[in-house]
Amino acid sequence: MQLWLDTLDREVICQANEMKIFTGITTNPKLIAASKQSLDKTLEELLHIQAGYIAIQVTETSKRGMIDQGKAIGEYDDRCIVKVPATVEGIKAIAALSGIGLRTMATAVFDPLQMLYAAKAGADYIAFYYNKIVEAKIDINQMLEEMTEIRDTYHFDTELLAASLRNQEQINTCIYNHVGAITINDQLFYDLFKDNPFTEQECDSFQLAWKEAKPSKLLRSP
Repeated sequence: MQLWLDTLDREVICQANEMKIFTGITTNPKLIAASKQSLDKTLEELLHIQAGYIAIQVTETSKRGMIDQGKAIGEYDDRCIVKVPATVEGIKAIAALSGIGLRTMATAVFDPLQMLYAAKAGADYIAFYYNKIVEAKIDINQMLEEMTEIRDTYHFDTELLAASLRNQEQINTCIYNHVGAITINDQLFYDLFKDNPFTEQECDSFQLAWKEAKPSKLLRSP
């Protein structure tokens, strides 16, 4: 499973980059606007402080506008992925951008048919909003089952990406339903990436035992 960050928090991004387990960062217009910094400056910084991909969302709503913005994003750096809403115009834009070799991510997906259209258009990723779907009273388990069945039955070379996750239970649901990628926001990052208390307990016992060991030239403290 691919892990993506859904945050612009520099501390979280730098910590995650050191782990070497994250595929990249997803952004959207809301995150960029809230940062009070230009997209250009943000993109420059993100490319510098982490080694993964960055998904940047277009803001135009017409096919032509999305294609023009998508080309600018995709050609800015080979680590940039173009995020395009799964609207009718967006599907057209995904087809055009994928057709010229740019990586694309269909976003704001709320039903399996949108996923089918985006996959057929060539989207590399299908981003669906887990909690927004739950809040809309849509059966998330049924939707996951339908989307994974479509992907597997028709052998689409696309990854399902679950965004807007809030807890470990939702991540487990994605794992059990063979979702290929998830996004983790800053709060969820801090909730998940902390030492297990049982592991800490064992490490403490190792330290106590080591104090009784004979001095070692190999394992010296700095």
